[in-house]
Amino acid sequence: METGLRRSRCRSRPLARIGLALSVLALGLLFTDTYVARADGDLAPLSSVGVPKRTGGTIVNNAAAIKLGKALFWDEQTGGDGRIACATCHFHNGADNRTLNTLHPGPDGIFASGGVTAAGQNFFPANIVNDDRVGSQGIVGSIFQFIDPNPYNAADLCTPDQTAPFFHNRRVTGRNTPPMIDAVFNRQNFWDGRANDKFNGNDPFGNTENQLGQIGPTLTNSSLASQAVGPPNNEVEMSCKGRPFNGPNSLAAKLLARQPLRLQKVHPQDSVLGGLSNWPNPGLNRSYSQLIADAFGPFVAANAQNTFSRIWGEAVQAYMSTLISDQTPLDRYLAGDKKALTSNQEKGLNRQGAMQQVSPRTRADRRVDQLLQQERRHQRGRRRSGLPQHRGPSGRGGRGPGWPGPQRRVVLGERLACRQRRLQDARPPQRRVAGATYAQRRYEGPGRGRRLLQPRRRLSQPVQANEGAQPQSRRPGGPGGLPPERADRLSGGKGRSSLRPSIAQPAERGIRPRDRRRSHLPLAGTRFRQQ
Repeated sequence: METGLRRSRCRSRPLARIGLALSVLALGLLFTDTYVARADGDLAPLSSVGVPKRTGGTIVNNAAAIKLGKALFWDEQTGGDGRIACATCHFHNGADNRTLNTLHPGPDGIFASGGVTAAGQNFFPANIVNDDRVGSQGIVGSIFQFIDPNPYNAADLCTPDQTAPFFHNRRVTGRNTPPMIDAVFNRQNFWDGRANDKFNGNDPFGNTENQLGQIGPTLTNSSLASQAVGPPNNEVEMSCKGRPFNGPNSLAAKLLARQPLRLQKVHPQDSVLGGLSNWPNPGLNRSYSQLIADAFGPFVAANAQNTFSRIWGEAVQAYMSTLISDQTPLDRYLAGDKKALTSNQEKGLNRQGAMQQVSPRTRADRRVDQLLQQERRHQRGRRRSGLPQHRGPSGRGGRGPGWPGPQRRVVLGERLACRQRRLQDARPPQRRVAGATYAQRRYEGPGRGRRLLQPRRRLSQPVQANEGAQPQSRRPGGPGGLPPERADRLSGGKGRSSLRPSIAQPAERGIRPRDRRRSHLPLAGTRFRQQ
């Protein structure tokens, strides 16, 4: 008869326990929704890295959502003047490379960089040494009134608001357009990170104190959706001031009444919209309401005018999540094509790329970061207190605009490296002479209380090992000790007994003891004379 005290197979067999644990782990990895992170230094093609999984979305057909997102992203009818799309500032490899009317004068309102003296001029790339900034041109200043009821007119009805410093020219953003390629891997987007990774369906700020509203459940890992709803109604980038996203007389009402991409031609071989193209005529053969129904279902499409900001954010995020640069030469090389990189590129990968993945940050790197943070806090404190900022000629170590920056990092790094070189001990290997071992140390930099382990002797004088000899005394004139003249030479001629060769004391050089550390002279006991 079986009793309840019998040991199980797993308890009695350790290998069985290990096998069971591995099986559970394998099943967990098989059914998990997240991707396994690779170890540091284990380089792999970007195509093998999964896109962060989103939760809380209302998309029912992701392929249809990608089509809707691309149409919204490239449609020029979105702009308040009917000529600006999201892609207007992202068309060049995901960023903006335009130079005409792209300089922002900064807080002082003065154009003084790259040959630009006023708005509307061409910027010639040059180093900027003032508060000017290269941005992206948007819309001419205006105030929103109404959506034009004529669906064939893409421009909104607005009144002029042509203020300084751009007046009748298109306004320029204070920052250049960030690239959107691989932006899906960013936890937060925009240069300042205000596009929150939690999308509230209404604005870029997630569930923070800056949140302006909430439409539908919160999406996670969705900073691209938060970013997408920022520019369309921004008075500098794309819209007349005051245009709403949802409801009547809004961007939603405007686009739902117009043919998608009506002002642009879509190539029939487009990888996403080719099957919906009206080629050779402009536009698509489906309306925005139909595209929304395909991606979100008929219920969402019926109420699209009131939830258009959420639809916009989710659809544009679905499209931008496909913009991943996973076919670069490096990706092909890591996938097995050893001819994808040149010999020099392969050497650089082995020496720098892979090593940077494996090697942790050094203490010096962390210390430089700490110093930069301290200096930045100091600058912010002066700015908030109304004190004058550190300004001066830019350059190596200079405190120009943007200080502290990359140049300051180089200076701090060199100072730390110099300090480490001074404090580092150079320890030559031990040398055996005539059967005796001598430990020799030579200190090249400043130190405290460093002593020579054994007194130096001429290498031509072998050590005589006398059996039964008394232990040698290190005091001058003692049994087996140093002769008085030898001890006197080691002590610097002062009659002192010391194992350290002397150097001139600070007082002898006209330097007070308290100034010793501030002088360029070595501290006492740090440099040995040649014997």
